[in-house]
Amino acid sequence: MTTRTYSGDVVSKGSGNVRGTARILMRPSDADLVQPGDVAICVMTTPDWLPMFERAGAIITESGGRSCHAAIVARTYGLPCIVGVRDIMENVKDGSEVLVDVERGVVMPMDLSTATGRSEAYGAAIEAGRAAAPELDTKARWASFGSDGIW
Repeated sequence: MTTRTYSGDVVSKGSGNVRGTARILMRPSDADLVQPGDVAICVMTTPDWLPMFERAGAIITESGGRSCHAAIVARTYGLPCIVGVRDIMENVKDGSEVLVDVERGVVMPMDLSTATGRSEAYGAAIEAGRAAAPELDTKARWASFGSDGIW
C-alpha cells in the first residue's frame, strides 16, 4: 500500500527533512496548539502567526510562493518550508505524523490510518458552516492572489 504524497515548492530547506506531528491551523489563534517540533499546516501566514515560527519544526502552506510571508519568515528562522501544497489541509489529519521531505518538495503522512479523508478540523469547520469559520470563505480569494500574496 502506498501513501499519497502532497507536493509543493520548497522555499526553505532549513535544517533538512523533518518528521513530526501535523497541526492543522485554521486561524492565527490556533498557532497556540503548535508544540516544539510540530509541522504547522495552514492556508497561508501573516505577521499574526509569528509566535508559531518559534516552536514549529516545519511550515507547510496551501498557497504562496518564494516571496510569501511563510517563505521569508521560514528562511529567517531557518525552518523547512514548503508552500503551494494543495489540498493538504483536507487530507492530513491534525495530530497525525508526517514527513516533510525538502529534497523532493513533498509532505507524506506516515500513519496510513490518517493518510486519507478530510482532517477533523477542516471537516468540522466546513460542516459547522461558514459562520463558524469565516476565513474559509476567503480561502478561494487567497488562492487567486499572485504567488507573493499580493493582488
